[in-house]
Amino acid sequence: MAAILVSGGIYSGSGDLTCDAVVLGGKQAGGAEDWGDSTFICPDGVLTLAGNSDIGYTDAAIFVYHTNDTWTHNGGTLRFTGAGLQNVTNYYNAAMTFNNVEIQNSNSSLTEGVRWGSPWNFDTDMSRLTISGTANFECYNRTTSHFTVTGTVHIPSGNFARHATPIDSGEHNRFGSLIIGADGTYTAASSGGEILSITSKTSEGSWDHFAFDNSAGGTFVHNSGTVSLDLQTSYQNIKMGSQWLYNFRSTNTEPSYDVGAQVAAQNFNVANDVIIVSGASFDSSSYTTIVSGTVWCSGNWGQFSTQKNRKTLGSLKIGGIGKFKAPNDTGDLPGLTINKIDGDSYKFRVEDNATFEHNNGTVALDVSTDGGFYKNTGSNGKWLYNLIVKNDTTDARVSQHIGDVSVSNTLIVSGAGSAAADWDAGF
Repeated sequence: MAAILVSGGIYSGSGDLTCDAVVLGGKQAGGAEDWGDSTFICPDGVLTLAGNSDIGYTDAAIFVYHTNDTWTHNGGTLRFTGAGLQNVTNYYNAAMTFNNVEIQNSNSSLTEGVRWGSPWNFDTDMSRLTISGTANFECYNRTTSHFTVTGTVHIPSGNFARHATPIDSGEHNRFGSLIIGADGTYTAASSGGEILSITSKTSEGSWDHFAFDNSAGGTFVHNSGTVSLDLQTSYQNIKMGSQWLYNFRSTNTEPSYDVGAQVAAQNFNVANDVIIVSGASFDSSSYTTIVSGTVWCSGNWGQFSTQKNRKTLGSLKIGGIGKFKAPNDTGDLPGLTINKIDGDSYKFRVEDNATFEHNNGTVALDVSTDGGFYKNTGSNGKWLYNLIVKNDTTDARVSQHIGDVSVSNTLIVSGAGSAAADWDAGF
Protein backbone atom coordinates (compact mmCIF):
# COMPACT_ATOMS: atom_id res chain seq x y z
CA MET A 1 0.00 0.00 0.00
CA ALA A 2 1.19 3.55 -0.62
CA ALA A 3 0.33 7.18 -0.01
CA ILE A 4 -1.44 9.50 -2.45
CA LEU A 5 0.59 12.61 -3.31
CA VAL A 6 -1.18 15.46 -5.08
CA SER A 7 1.46 17.89 -6.37
CA GLY A 8 -0.13 20.70 -8.29
CA GLY A 9 -3.13 18.82 -9.64
CA ILE A 10 -6.55 17.48 -8.66
CA TYR A 11 -7.46 14.06 -7.26
CA SER A 12 -11.12 13.06 -7.31
CA GLY A 13 -12.66 9.69 -6.55
CA SER A 14 -15.87 7.89 -5.68
CA GLY A 15 -16.87 4.77 -3.77
CA ASP A 16 -14.36 3.43 -1.22
CA LEU A 17 -10.61 3.98 -1.17
CA THR A 18 -7.80 2.62 1.05
CA CYS A 19 -4.28 4.04 1.16
CA ASP A 20 -1.57 4.81 3.70
CA ALA A 21 -1.83 8.61 3.66
CA VAL A 22 -2.81 11.71 1.67
CA VAL A 23 -0.29 14.47 1.01
CA LEU A 24 -1.32 17.76 -0.66
CA GLY A 25 1.22 20.18 -2.07
CA GLY A 26 4.76 20.81 -0.93
CA LYS A 27 8.01 21.69 -2.62
CA GLN A 28 10.14 20.02 -5.23
CA ALA A 29 13.30 18.27 -4.14
CA GLY A 30 15.62 20.78 -2.50
CA GLY A 31 12.71 23.07 -1.55
CA ALA A 32 13.34 25.57 -4.36
CA GLU A 33 9.86 25.79 -5.84
CA ASP A 34 6.30 25.11 -4.67
CA TRP A 35 4.52 22.30 -6.46
CA GLY A 36 1.54 24.58 -6.91
CA ASP A 37 -2.10 24.52 -5.86
CA SER A 38 -3.30 21.01 -5.10
CA THR A 39 -6.80 19.64 -4.57
CA PHE A 40 -7.97 16.38 -3.01
CA ILE A 41 -11.68 15.52 -3.31
CA CYS A 42 -12.45 12.61 -1.00
CA PRO A 43 -14.47 9.68 -2.32
CA ASP A 44 -18.15 9.79 -1.39
CA GLY A 45 -17.85 6.40 0.31
CA VAL A 46 -15.16 5.50 2.87
CA LEU A 47 -11.59 6.81 2.69
CA THR A 48 -9.47 4.51 4.89
CA LEU A 49 -6.02 5.71 5.94
CA ALA A 50 -4.14 2.62 7.07
CA GLY A 51 -0.64 4.01 7.67
CA ASN A 52 1.45 7.16 7.32
CA SER A 53 3.97 8.83 5.06
CA ASP A 54 7.14 10.88 5.57
CA ILE A 55 6.80 12.77 2.27
CA GLY A 56 5.11 15.82 3.75
CA TYR A 57 5.86 15.42 7.44
CA THR A 58 7.04 12.54 9.61
CA ASP A 59 4.30 9.97 10.35
CA ALA A 60 1.65 12.05 8.54
CA ALA A 61 -1.65 10.44 7.59
CA ILE A 62 -2.89 13.78 6.22
CA PHE A 63 -0.50 16.60 5.35
CA VAL A 64 -1.68 19.84 3.71
CA TYR A 65 1.11 22.22 2.80
CA HIS A 66 -0.25 25.53 1.47
CA THR A 67 -3.24 27.80 2.09
CA ASN A 68 -4.26 27.30 -1.58
CA ASP A 69 -4.29 23.53 -1.23
CA THR A 70 -7.87 22.26 -0.96
CA TRP A 71 -9.33 19.33 0.99
CA THR A 72 -12.98 18.50 0.18
CA HIS A 73 -14.74 15.83 2.26
CA ASN A 74 -17.44 15.20 -0.41
CA GLY A 75 -19.91 13.90 2.19
CA GLY A 76 -17.96 10.71 2.78
CA THR A 77 -16.44 8.95 5.78
CA LEU A 78 -12.79 9.35 6.81
CA ARG A 79 -11.51 6.28 8.68
CA PHE A 80 -8.15 5.82 10.44
CA THR A 81 -6.92 2.24 10.99
CA GLY A 82 -3.13 2.56 11.37
CA ALA A 83 -1.20 0.73 14.06
CA GLY A 84 1.39 3.44 14.76
CA LEU A 85 1.33 7.22 14.71
CA GLN A 86 -0.92 9.02 12.26
CA ASN A 87 -0.46 12.81 12.32
CA VAL A 88 -3.08 15.09 10.77
CA THR A 89 -1.64 18.53 10.11
CA ASN A 90 -1.90 21.69 8.00
CA TYR A 91 1.39 23.52 7.62
CA TYR A 92 -0.17 26.96 7.07
CA ASN A 93 -2.90 26.44 9.71
CA ALA A 94 -5.73 26.79 7.18
CA ALA A 95 -9.21 25.71 8.32
CA MET A 96 -10.45 22.28 7.23
CA THR A 97 -13.90 20.66 7.21
CA PHE A 98 -14.68 16.96 7.59
CA ASN A 99 -17.89 14.95 7.48
CA ASN A 100 -17.93 11.65 9.37
CA VAL A 101 -14.62 10.74 11.04
CA GLU A 102 -13.95 7.29 12.52
CA ILE A 103 -10.88 6.47 14.64
CA GLN A 104 -10.40 2.68 14.61
CA ASN A 105 -6.66 2.37 15.18
CA SER A 106 -5.29 -0.69 16.95
CA ASN A 107 -2.99 1.01 19.44
CA SER A 108 -1.01 -0.77 22.13
CA SER A 109 0.08 2.40 23.97
CA LEU A 110 -0.83 6.06 24.38
CA THR A 111 2.24 7.04 22.33
CA GLU A 112 0.46 5.70 19.22
CA GLY A 113 -2.73 6.76 17.47
CA VAL A 114 -4.14 9.76 15.63
CA ARG A 115 -2.65 13.12 16.60
CA TRP A 116 -4.92 15.81 15.28
CA GLY A 117 -3.23 19.16 14.68
CA SER A 118 0.28 17.82 15.31
CA PRO A 119 2.59 19.59 14.94
CA TRP A 120 0.65 22.44 13.26
CA ASN A 121 -2.83 23.35 14.50
CA PHE A 122 -5.72 24.25 12.21
CA ASP A 123 -9.36 25.19 12.77
CA THR A 124 -11.40 21.99 12.48
CA ASP A 125 -15.10 21.44 11.78
CA MET A 126 -16.58 17.93 11.74
CA SER A 127 -20.08 16.55 11.41
CA ARG A 128 -19.43 13.50 13.61
CA LEU A 129 -16.54 11.76 15.41
CA THR A 130 -16.48 8.11 16.57
CA ILE A 131 -13.60 6.51 18.50
CA SER A 132 -13.67 2.74 19.02
CA GLY A 133 -11.57 -0.36 19.64
CA THR A 134 -8.25 0.41 21.32
CA ALA A 135 -7.80 3.65 19.38
CA ASN A 136 -6.15 6.78 20.76
CA PHE A 137 -7.19 10.20 19.49
CA GLU A 138 -5.14 13.16 20.68
CA CYS A 139 -6.45 16.62 19.82
CA TYR A 140 -3.53 19.05 19.70
CA ASN A 141 -5.76 22.06 18.90
CA ARG A 142 -5.31 24.70 21.57
CA THR A 143 -5.62 28.44 22.33
CA THR A 144 -7.32 29.99 19.27
CA SER A 145 -7.39 26.89 17.02
CA HIS A 146 -10.97 25.76 17.31
CA PHE A 147 -12.27 22.18 17.25
CA THR A 148 -16.01 21.77 16.67
CA VAL A 149 -18.17 18.72 16.01
CA THR A 150 -21.71 19.71 15.10
CA GLY A 151 -23.07 16.20 15.68
CA THR A 152 -22.20 13.49 18.19
CA VAL A 153 -18.80 12.61 19.58
CA HIS A 154 -19.23 8.91 20.42
CA ILE A 155 -16.53 7.02 22.34
CA PRO A 156 -17.80 3.46 22.86
CA SER A 157 -14.17 2.49 23.63
CA GLY A 158 -10.74 3.99 23.18
CA ASN A 159 -9.39 7.36 24.27
CA PHE A 160 -9.98 11.02 23.43
CA ALA A 161 -7.24 13.16 24.99
CA ARG A 162 -6.74 16.93 24.77
CA HIS A 163 -3.54 18.92 24.51
CA ALA A 164 -2.41 20.19 27.92
CA THR A 165 -3.24 23.79 26.92
CA PRO A 166 -7.00 24.31 26.45
CA ILE A 167 -8.76 25.98 23.55
CA ASP A 168 -9.49 29.53 24.64
CA SER A 169 -13.32 29.42 24.83
CA GLY A 170 -16.37 27.21 24.59
CA GLU A 171 -17.33 29.02 21.40
CA HIS A 172 -14.25 27.46 19.79
CA ASN A 173 -14.59 24.10 21.53
CA ARG A 174 -18.04 22.67 20.78
CA PHE A 175 -19.69 19.26 20.45
CA GLY A 176 -23.27 18.59 19.42
CA SER A 177 -23.40 15.82 22.03
CA LEU A 178 -20.97 13.54 23.88
CA ILE A 179 -21.60 9.83 24.51
CA ILE A 180 -18.97 7.81 26.41
CA GLY A 181 -19.26 4.02 26.45
CA ALA A 182 -18.19 1.61 29.18
CA ASP A 183 -14.64 1.33 27.80
CA GLY A 184 -14.34 4.91 26.57
CA THR A 185 -12.28 7.74 28.07
CA TYR A 186 -12.40 11.51 27.60
CA THR A 187 -9.55 13.54 29.13
CA ALA A 188 -9.80 17.33 29.27
CA ALA A 189 -6.82 19.68 28.95
CA SER A 190 -4.46 18.76 31.79
CA SER A 191 -3.46 22.34 32.62
CA GLY A 192 -7.09 23.09 33.55
CA GLY A 193 -9.59 25.66 32.42
CA GLU A 194 -11.08 23.82 29.45
CA ILE A 195 -14.62 24.90 28.54
CA LEU A 196 -16.51 22.25 26.57
CA SER A 197 -19.71 23.65 25.08
CA ILE A 198 -22.40 21.10 24.13
CA THR A 199 -24.81 22.77 21.76
CA SER A 200 -27.28 20.12 20.63
CA LYS A 201 -28.67 16.68 21.54
CA THR A 202 -28.85 13.20 20.06
CA SER A 203 -31.72 10.76 19.55
CA GLU A 204 -29.53 7.93 18.31
CA GLY A 205 -30.27 4.42 19.51
CA SER A 206 -31.71 4.44 23.02
CA TRP A 207 -30.71 8.06 23.63
CA ASP A 208 -33.31 10.81 23.55
CA HIS A 209 -32.48 14.49 23.98
CA PHE A 210 -29.11 13.51 25.40
CA ALA A 211 -26.35 16.09 25.34
CA PHE A 212 -23.96 14.15 27.60
CA ASP A 213 -24.27 10.48 28.55
CA ASN A 214 -21.61 8.71 30.61
CA SER A 215 -23.95 6.33 32.39
CA ALA A 216 -22.40 3.14 30.96
CA GLY A 217 -19.39 3.46 33.27
CA GLY A 218 -16.84 5.18 31.04
CA THR A 219 -14.21 7.61 32.26
CA PHE A 220 -14.47 11.40 32.16
CA VAL A 221 -11.34 13.19 33.41
CA HIS A 222 -12.39 16.80 34.03
CA ASN A 223 -8.97 18.29 34.88
CA SER A 224 -10.67 21.30 36.53
CA GLY A 225 -12.58 22.19 33.37
CA THR A 226 -16.18 23.24 32.66
CA VAL A 227 -19.00 21.47 30.81
CA SER A 228 -21.62 23.88 29.51
CA LEU A 229 -25.01 22.86 28.03
CA ASP A 230 -25.87 25.59 25.55
CA LEU A 231 -28.78 24.54 23.32
CA GLN A 232 -31.48 27.23 23.13
CA THR A 233 -34.38 25.52 21.34
CA SER A 234 -34.97 22.30 23.32
CA TYR A 235 -34.03 20.68 26.61
CA GLN A 236 -30.83 18.64 27.04
CA ASN A 237 -30.42 15.52 29.19
CA ILE A 238 -27.25 14.62 31.08
CA LYS A 239 -26.29 11.35 32.81
CA MET A 240 -22.93 11.09 34.53
CA GLY A 241 -23.06 7.77 36.38
CA SER A 242 -20.53 7.86 39.23
CA GLN A 243 -18.24 10.32 37.43
CA TRP A 244 -17.74 13.90 38.63
CA LEU A 245 -17.72 17.15 36.72
CA TYR A 246 -15.61 20.04 37.99
CA ASN A 247 -17.69 23.05 36.89
CA PHE A 248 -21.09 22.79 35.25
CA ARG A 249 -22.95 25.61 33.49
CA SER A 250 -26.37 25.90 31.88
CA THR A 251 -27.12 28.60 29.34
CA ASN A 252 -30.04 26.52 28.01
CA THR A 253 -33.02 28.86 27.67
CA GLU A 254 -35.50 26.52 25.95
CA PRO A 255 -38.91 28.19 26.35
CA SER A 256 -41.42 25.32 26.37
CA TYR A 257 -41.03 23.71 29.80
CA ASP A 258 -38.26 25.60 31.64
CA VAL A 259 -36.41 22.29 31.86
CA GLY A 260 -33.21 23.44 30.20
CA ALA A 261 -30.33 21.19 31.23
CA GLN A 262 -31.86 18.14 32.94
CA VAL A 263 -30.34 15.33 35.01
CA ALA A 264 -32.06 12.38 33.38
CA ALA A 265 -30.98 9.50 35.62
CA GLN A 266 -28.56 8.56 38.40
CA ASN A 267 -26.86 11.03 40.70
CA PHE A 268 -25.22 14.31 39.74
CA ASN A 269 -21.86 15.26 41.25
CA VAL A 270 -19.93 18.50 40.70
CA ALA A 271 -16.58 19.05 42.43
CA ASN A 272 -16.68 22.85 42.20
CA ASP A 273 -19.39 25.27 40.97
CA VAL A 274 -22.71 25.16 39.13
CA ILE A 275 -23.69 28.29 37.20
CA ILE A 276 -27.20 28.86 35.83
CA VAL A 277 -27.17 32.06 33.79
CA SER A 278 -30.09 34.48 33.62
CA GLY A 279 -32.95 33.01 31.58
CA ALA A 280 -31.47 29.51 31.58
CA SER A 281 -32.78 26.45 33.45
CA PHE A 282 -31.48 23.37 35.25
CA ASP A 283 -33.44 20.52 36.79
CA SER A 284 -32.03 17.73 38.98
CA SER A 285 -35.52 16.33 39.68
CA SER A 286 -35.53 13.33 42.02
CA TYR A 287 -31.81 12.59 41.81
CA THR A 288 -29.32 13.04 44.63
CA THR A 289 -27.07 16.01 43.88
CA ILE A 290 -23.72 17.09 45.33
CA VAL A 291 -22.14 20.44 44.43
CA SER A 292 -18.98 20.92 46.48
CA GLY A 293 -18.61 24.59 45.53
CA THR A 294 -21.23 27.29 44.97
CA VAL A 295 -24.49 27.19 43.05
CA TRP A 296 -24.81 30.57 41.31
CA CYS A 297 -28.43 30.77 40.21
CA SER A 298 -29.55 33.73 38.11
CA GLY A 299 -31.88 31.48 36.09
CA ASN A 300 -34.21 28.65 37.16
CA TRP A 301 -33.37 25.57 39.25
CA GLY A 302 -36.09 22.93 39.38
CA GLN A 303 -39.07 24.82 37.97
CA PHE A 304 -40.26 21.96 35.76
CA SER A 305 -40.54 18.96 38.09
CA THR A 306 -40.91 18.04 41.74
CA GLN A 307 -37.59 18.35 43.55
CA LYS A 308 -36.85 15.54 45.98
CA ASN A 309 -34.02 13.44 47.39
CA ARG A 310 -31.11 15.14 49.04
CA LYS A 311 -29.19 18.04 47.55
CA THR A 312 -25.90 18.96 49.24
CA LEU A 313 -24.32 22.26 48.22
CA GLY A 314 -21.22 24.09 49.32
CA SER A 315 -23.08 27.42 49.21
CA LEU A 316 -26.07 28.91 47.42
CA LYS A 317 -26.49 32.31 45.81
CA ILE A 318 -29.72 33.29 44.07
CA GLY A 319 -29.64 36.71 42.45
CA GLY A 320 -31.20 38.82 39.75
CA ILE A 321 -34.53 37.22 38.85
CA GLY A 322 -33.28 33.73 39.71
CA LYS A 323 -35.64 31.04 41.02
CA PHE A 324 -34.63 28.05 43.13
CA LYS A 325 -37.05 25.25 44.05
CA ALA A 326 -35.69 23.33 47.04
CA PRO A 327 -36.22 19.57 47.49
CA ASN A 328 -38.59 18.25 50.11
CA ASP A 329 -37.18 16.14 52.94
CA THR A 330 -36.23 12.45 52.71
CA GLY A 331 -37.65 10.93 55.87
CA ASP A 332 -35.94 12.67 58.80
CA LEU A 333 -33.12 13.96 56.61
CA PRO A 334 -33.14 17.57 55.38
CA GLY A 335 -33.75 18.04 51.68
CA LEU A 336 -31.11 20.76 51.27
CA THR A 337 -27.81 20.86 53.17
CA ILE A 338 -25.34 23.73 52.77
CA ASN A 339 -21.97 23.09 54.34
CA LYS A 340 -19.33 25.56 53.07
CA ILE A 341 -18.91 29.25 52.24
CA ASP A 342 -18.27 31.10 48.99
CA GLY A 343 -15.47 33.57 48.34
CA ASP A 344 -17.43 36.32 50.12
CA SER A 345 -18.00 34.12 53.20
CA TYR A 346 -21.69 33.51 52.44
CA LYS A 347 -23.42 30.18 52.95
CA PHE A 348 -26.88 31.23 51.82
CA ARG A 349 -27.55 34.41 49.86
CA VAL A 350 -30.85 35.43 48.26
CA GLU A 351 -31.23 39.01 47.06
CA ASP A 352 -32.50 41.30 44.25
CA ASN A 353 -35.74 39.95 42.71
CA ALA A 354 -34.85 36.33 43.40
CA THR A 355 -37.23 33.61 44.57
CA PHE A 356 -36.59 30.71 46.98
CA GLU A 357 -39.40 28.11 46.90
CA HIS A 358 -39.13 25.98 50.06
CA ASN A 359 -41.33 23.05 48.91
CA ASN A 360 -42.10 22.21 52.58
CA GLY A 361 -38.52 21.05 52.98
CA THR A 362 -35.72 21.71 55.44
CA VAL A 363 -32.61 23.80 54.85
CA ALA A 364 -29.68 22.72 57.05
CA LEU A 365 -26.81 25.18 57.43
CA ASP A 366 -23.94 22.99 58.57
CA VAL A 367 -21.30 25.21 60.23
CA SER A 368 -19.10 22.31 61.31
CA THR A 369 -16.32 23.36 58.93
CA ASP A 370 -16.82 27.13 58.85
CA GLY A 371 -19.39 29.72 59.78
CA GLY A 372 -20.58 32.05 57.08
CA PHE A 373 -23.26 34.65 56.42
CA TYR A 374 -26.96 34.07 55.83
CA LYS A 375 -28.81 36.68 53.77
CA ASN A 376 -32.37 36.36 52.53
CA THR A 377 -33.63 39.69 51.19
CA GLY A 378 -35.11 38.60 47.87
CA SER A 379 -38.18 40.65 46.98
CA ASN A 380 -40.20 37.60 45.91
CA GLY A 381 -40.55 34.26 47.72
CA LYS A 382 -38.03 34.17 50.55
CA TRP A 383 -39.67 32.02 53.23
CA LEU A 384 -38.00 28.85 54.41
CA TYR A 385 -40.14 26.07 55.81
CA ASN A 386 -37.70 24.54 58.31
CA LEU A 387 -34.23 25.91 59.06
CA ILE A 388 -31.53 24.05 60.99
CA VAL A 389 -28.24 25.71 61.97
CA LYS A 390 -25.96 23.03 63.37
CA ASN A 391 -22.39 22.19 64.32
CA ASP A 392 -21.36 18.56 64.74
CA THR A 393 -17.93 19.45 66.16
CA THR A 394 -16.84 21.18 69.39
CA ASP A 395 -15.15 24.03 67.54
CA ALA A 396 -16.80 27.44 67.83
CA ARG A 397 -18.68 28.30 64.66
CA VAL A 398 -21.20 31.05 64.00
CA SER A 399 -23.56 31.57 61.09
CA GLN A 400 -24.42 35.26 61.05
CA HIS A 401 -27.67 36.44 59.49
CA ILE A 402 -27.74 39.66 57.48
CA GLY A 403 -31.22 40.90 56.68
CA ASP A 404 -34.36 38.81 57.04
CA VAL A 405 -34.82 35.38 58.60
CA SER A 406 -38.24 34.14 57.45
CA VAL A 407 -39.18 30.63 58.62
CA SER A 408 -42.77 29.42 58.35
CA ASN A 409 -42.43 26.31 60.51
CA THR A 410 -39.38 25.41 62.69
CA LEU A 411 -36.01 27.00 63.45
CA ILE A 412 -33.43 24.83 65.25
CA VAL A 413 -29.98 25.98 66.35
CA SER A 414 -27.80 23.22 67.82
CA GLY A 415 -24.17 22.47 68.68
CA ALA A 416 -22.14 19.53 69.86
CA GLY A 417 -21.74 20.89 73.41
CA SER A 418 -23.99 19.47 76.15
CA ALA A 419 -24.66 22.74 77.97
CA ALA A 420 -25.88 26.04 76.63
CA ALA A 421 -22.62 27.76 77.56
CA ASP A 422 -20.72 25.22 75.48
CA TRP A 423 -22.87 25.32 72.38
CA ASP A 424 -20.80 25.57 69.25
CA ALA A 425 -23.26 27.14 66.85
CA GLY A 426 -24.69 30.61 66.84
CA PHE A 427 -27.26 32.38 64.71
